[in-house]
Amino acid sequence: MELVSERILKRLNGCTACVCYNDEIASKLIQILQSADLQVPDQISVIGIDNSNLARFCEVPITSVNNPANEIGKCAAQIILDKIDKNMEMYSAEFAPELVMRNSVKLYNEVM
Repeated sequence: MELVSERILKRLNGCTACVCYNDEIASKLIQILQSADLQVPDQISVIGIDNSNLARFCEVPITSVNNPANEIGKCAAQIILDKIDKNMEMYSAEFAPELVMRNSVKLYNEVM
């Protein structure tokens, strides 16, 4: 694990933020950063995706993108029913992202 941590820290050197695949990875990244004496969010911001319980209850609550799993499931079911009942072509759907702000992100004012 130490080699992986070193590779991650080297890769993030000079970065001000990191968006992670999910909240579990974001939580592990925060642990790695803290073990290297880096302050989240003062030195680097971390964002996850899922808005899971882990995001709410870890040591540094994680800013996360909400995953509308119920709505995605309903939409997928409707697409399948439309295909079966109405012989419709398969289609895709888009969902607007919702960012849930917590303590793992530091906002900077834009200077222009």
